[in-house]
Amino acid sequence: MVLVSPYELGRQPFGIAEAAAWLRGAGFPVRCIDLSRERLDPEALRGAGLVAVHLPMHTAGRIAAAAFGRIRTLAPRARLAVFGLYAPVNEGYFRELGAEAVLGGEVEPALVALARECRDGYGPGHGKGPEPGRRPGGSEAHARATASAHVSASARNGARERAAGTAEGGSTPHREPAPGARSRAKQGREHGTGDSCSADQDGAAAPGTGDRTPPPSPGGGPDANQDGAAAPGAGNRRQADITPGTGTRDDPARGVHLGKIDFLVPDRSGLPPLDQYAKLELPDGGERIVGFAEASRGCKHLCRHCPIVPVYDGRFRVVPRDVVLADVRQQVAAGAEHISFGDPDFFNGPAHGLRIVAAMRAEHPRLTFDATIKIEHLLRHRAHLPALRDAGCLFVTSAVEAVDDEILARLRKNHTTADFEAAAALMRAAGIALAPTFVAFTPWTTLAGYRDLLERIAALGLVASVPPVQLSIRLLVPGGSRLLELPEVRDLVGPFDRTLLGYPWSHPDPRVDALQQRIAGLVERDSGSGSGASREETFAAAWALAHEALGAPAPALPSGLGEPIPRHSEPWYCCAEPTGEQLAGF
Repeated sequence: MVLVSPYELGRQPFGIAEAAAWLRGAGFPVRCIDLSRERLDPEALRGAGLVAVHLPMHTAGRIAAAAFGRIRTLAPRARLAVFGLYAPVNEGYFRELGAEAVLGGEVEPALVALARECRDGYGPGHGKGPEPGRRPGGSEAHARATASAHVSASARNGARERAAGTAEGGSTPHREPAPGARSRAKQGREHGTGDSCSADQDGAAAPGTGDRTPPPSPGGGPDANQDGAAAPGAGNRRQADITPGTGTRDDPARGVHLGKIDFLVPDRSGLPPLDQYAKLELPDGGERIVGFAEASRGCKHLCRHCPIVPVYDGRFRVVPRDVVLADVRQQVAAGAEHISFGDPDFFNGPAHGLRIVAAMRAEHPRLTFDATIKIEHLLRHRAHLPALRDAGCLFVTSAVEAVDDEILARLRKNHTTADFEAAAALMRAAGIALAPTFVAFTPWTTLAGYRDLLERIAALGLVASVPPVQLSIRLLVPGGSRLLELPEVRDLVGPFDRTLLGYPWSHPDPRVDALQQRIAGLVERDSGSGSGASREETFAAAWALAHEALGAPAPALPSGLGEPIPRHSEPWYCCAEPTGEQLAGF
């Protein structure tokens, strides 16, 4: 069994280590290959019976697609699988590339069942495949093993999301239910869904908070047709061809598994050592070795542009505290001096996160950490910011996305520009650095709006806090995206492009696309290995390009652009297009 990680933001991949723990625990020999740090090993792949490639994000999906042909050549006898967020929403394309199994959500039981099928001679090429009509990796034994693992875990873990969502002092992390919500929650319990913070008897967490627009009819998406045909062109396509699926519960036809599992302590043996991964760079010039952990999966929010939503649809799953702490412990023993939490939102379950970092601090007093938290949650749980700081939090990454309230509303971010400014002030007062991320270019971005974004970053003294790649990110419309709920997006996008893993779109103002391409070229150049450009220098160059596009002279930037903050030495981003250097790595 070979597990391949194309990219995990320069960190040692949790998704591969967790899968390895399950597979080795089931008796399978496992080889792990991280393409961000090592080459494909012909000898390891030559003898592989099953190769599973992890697709946790867009960048990883693009790199995996480019590497798939090489993997097939080096592993001629192996069955191929893909798993992770970007697997089910790009199922048709990866099946065309040779994947026989496509898995999303809580995939570990399904991976083990698939490995057993390969070992026992079931599936394509073995002469005794699954029942007619079943997909590869979908035999009765596979289904029984997966279902059994989910049911047993659900029985044991049903209280975890209940406890995770309750903050210290008894407050809850979400709004009061809207009128009728309690009756809907009761109906949900009767049909196998419940609240993400008060899980029902079968352990399923409910869709996220906020005002929700019911998604369009399911079954559209890029892979809705059995023959895998892409959606028709913009001029003649049916709405169903480009609308997202609901993703509301387990969907074996898409390979999505949302039942609860028993998380194991990740098995990181066989991965490159931590000191070969991205470091934490400190403002004083020092460095720390970084570990990478997850305390939860999924997210209870429904931001329209987020790739988590098509798979988890407002659910999140907590990793038990003892498992997280054991994983941290083994990484500290391996040299970790800082832990980067990969949760989509560390405050989806604030009590869960706070208890973990408090226990970490007690056991490892010099260990620091960073996490990702929504602007909305930073404001709602502001009382807990001092506890985060005291536990060793150096900085928080937060998906601000835009400084235009109309764009934020379209993305359903549940915060405003004023909220962003308030959160920045709160974080500064708490002594925790804020590292905002942005989707700088959207169909609604104007040249003046891009200039305003840069102006706001500078005015808030956050230039040194923003990785340059954030100045170039262009809105992605992946398969199943809830952006397709918006008529203007459906009218704008072209047919689903499998090689791009998304629906292509062009800005109504070609000058905006031209500016984005120039900014992206600037960022890739300044972020490449060997570049000595500082964040301030790249920002100043982007500032000049933005004003040049407007046909106006660039005014001098303010003198106070912000103090340097702790940062990862590989500040790429999950929704960024891979660089040529990354694509050449394998």
